[in-house]
Amino acid sequence: MCVCPEKALGEEREQPPSLELSALDFSSVEDILEKNGQRAEQFSFEELLKVIFRGDIKGACSMAFQGLASSLFSELSAGAGQMAQILLIALTGAVFTCFADVFSEGQISETAFYVIFLLLFSLLASSFYKSISVADRAVKQAFELMRALTPGYFMTVAFTGGSVSAGTGCGWMLFSITAAQWLLSHLIFPVFRVYILLVLAGHLTKEALFSRMTGGIQTAVEWSMKTLTGAVLGFHLLQGMVLPYADAVKNASLKRMVSMIPGLGQGASAVSQMVLGSGILIKNTVGAGAAITLLAVTAVPAIKLFVLMVLYHFMAAAAEPVCDKRLTACMADVGKGHQILLKLVFTSLLLLIVSIGVVCMASNTAYYAA
Repeated sequence: MCVCPEKALGEEREQPPSLELSALDFSSVEDILEKNGQRAEQFSFEELLKVIFRGDIKGACSMAFQGLASSLFSELSAGAGQMAQILLIALTGAVFTCFADVFSEGQISETAFYVIFLLLFSLLASSFYKSISVADRAVKQAFELMRALTPGYFMTVAFTGGSVSAGTGCGWMLFSITAAQWLLSHLIFPVFRVYILLVLAGHLTKEALFSRMTGGIQTAVEWSMKTLTGAVLGFHLLQGMVLPYADAVKNASLKRMVSMIPGLGQGASAVSQMVLGSGILIKNTVGAGAAITLLAVTAVPAIKLFVLMVLYHFMAAAAEPVCDKRLTACMADVGKGHQILLKLVFTSLLLLIVSIGVVCMASNTAYYAA
């Protein structure tokens, strides 16, 4: 069989990157994706890295987000029935209250309101607890995925001559992931379960009962996430200001020592520069693949929380002309609660992706300074 020389040469040029990427072990990442519902035939992290390495970012995004519409539809259809029940109870309460006002001086109307309020309270609390579970699961999946990615990613950082940056950055990344996951799963989300009960119970009377307490909880949660984000990213920035330049000085010194060898120095220096550039490309490919995978993992829960937030605000606005103001206030506050949950998910995702970006850009110093 005759083989075209140009075709054979092209295959030889494409083969080494695949071998270099396959040398990295991301089996733990594949296990986490499969456990979280991403089947191997639909999405593979190693295949995603190969697509990104070829520069096909559009194809990589399409590969990562395929099946998003069907997953989102199944998630939203599960809560559609409960949303319809909430709106039906609110409208039934409005009708019953209007007819009760005709037959008495308001005692039946007030009793009807408390019955409707308790039913609505139960449905809203149950719905919000499910949303908390959705947000908690999304954050856990993102942190578990990043924990599995961290050793392999910082191994690529070390391959680019950033051994000092890799050693320190890997330890800090794992510590920050563990601290952030503990803060969210063991403190913020459990507090939010109490928060929604206080918010709903505060509307039982015409005057707000727990407004200052719920406002304090909301402020504490938001400031906790801002403080955590600032601390983690700030430490990454401090590392990026010092450690990559220490690696660059070390690599430059070794390169100059090798270049002084008579007859061999210039060739060895050129080869080392080429190897270093290949390592930078692989490192950036893994970083981009990690960012896209994190977005794919959290996309469905985030969109579900966003849609529920919009629907709760829409129901509150639609029921306001006919329902009791306290009932519409409950629905609006649950919508605000979904907005806070969405902020928590986005903050966690931003924390991980920006950390990857900071490490990725800072570790490129070893190549440009060489």
